[in-house]
Amino acid sequence: MERYESKSERLALLLDQDEVQDARIEAAQIRLQQTTDRADAYEAIREIVANLFGSEEMVLFGVDPPKHLWWKLWSFGVTEIDCCIWETLNEQVLKCLFAGELFLGSKTSADAHHGSQVSAFVPILLNGETVAVLVIFRLLRQKSDVEQADLDLLKVLTDRAGTALFSTRA
Repeated sequence: MERYESKSERLALLLDQDEVQDARIEAAQIRLQQTTDRADAYEAIREIVANLFGSEEMVLFGVDPPKHLWWKLWSFGVTEIDCCIWETLNEQVLKCLFAGELFLGSKTSADAHHGSQVSAFVPILLNGETVAVLVIFRLLRQKSDVEQADLDLLKVLTDRAGTALFSTRA
């Protein structure tokens, strides 16, 4: 627990710095780069999504696109995986994810009652291939919508979380 507190404090210090680049982006990049093992990578993802993005409900799935297999690797703030996420994963969403593109949930879509709990599907890439998908559920009450800066932050997870999760040190 102590090691997570010190890393969270470092994350907070990085956010206080005035930088040309969004401090949240830099903090996320550094936090993922400094992970020590897979458990620490899970904690880094939790910190980034909860503290920098604004959601405390997430599930990380390992995926094998050719075989159409998904399996739960880790979750935080979610006791049961709602079957509604499977209904939201239509062909369009899957194509985006396996092309390495983020897909945001829509509260205005025809299937809003099915997908309204999902804020984003975030592909996790390793060597240019989608190896995992992070599903982020409801935003915190104080966060009304996903903005461009949030999309940039999720792009960091897409590009860098794979190395943190699946490198030889993990």
